[in-house]
Amino acid sequence: MPQILLDKHWSDFYNNGRDFTLATSQDISRFLQYVDPAVPMTALDIGCGTGQLTRELYHRGYQIIGIDGSSSAIKIARSLTRVPSSHLLYLHFDIERDDLGRLPCTSFGLITCKFVYSFIQDRAIFAAAVSGLLADGGLFVVATPLVGCVPPKEEAIAVSKDGTLSLLQEFFDVIFYKKGGTGYFLCRKEMHV
Repeated sequence: MPQILLDKHWSDFYNNGRDFTLATSQDISRFLQYVDPAVPMTALDIGCGTGQLTRELYHRGYQIIGIDGSSSAIKIARSLTRVPSSHLLYLHFDIERDDLGRLPCTSFGLITCKFVYSFIQDRAIFAAAVSGLLADGGLFVVATPLVGCVPPKEEAIAVSKDGTLSLLQEFFDVIFYKKGGTGYFLCRKEMHV
């Protein structure tokens, strides 16, 4: 889908008052326990939507950039952010189409991707790009609906656990766990000495 149509599609979604399931404090604490304390406290939230996870990570000490392909989502996220800070930035940015060099930071200790992975067109290129942005020892968290674990009407936005695990293992060391119909793939970039 061309970028302008993609923006319109998702902007219509957010402009109609819709949003994705919020990450609970317990979910965030659970995946953060896998963060290596030696990596930088910089984070990228891919597909940040209205910014709930982005703001939560900021409040937990991260210097963070939230990106989304929907200009409306970014506008809403900015309006919901009460504490202006140079450590919390929202950008209208399409991870698949925009130049990664446009990001103000190109090395992150944590990258999150909540309910976005199933919409990525070329997941191998995406995983390679994320690996390039992730600091050595950094953590990439993919939270996504799983086929067979969601109602039939949601199967179109779900991914195969085995296929996803196999692809991500080409780029990262992966730990997997499931909560309800959501799979959490915790992907660590190997340290290079």
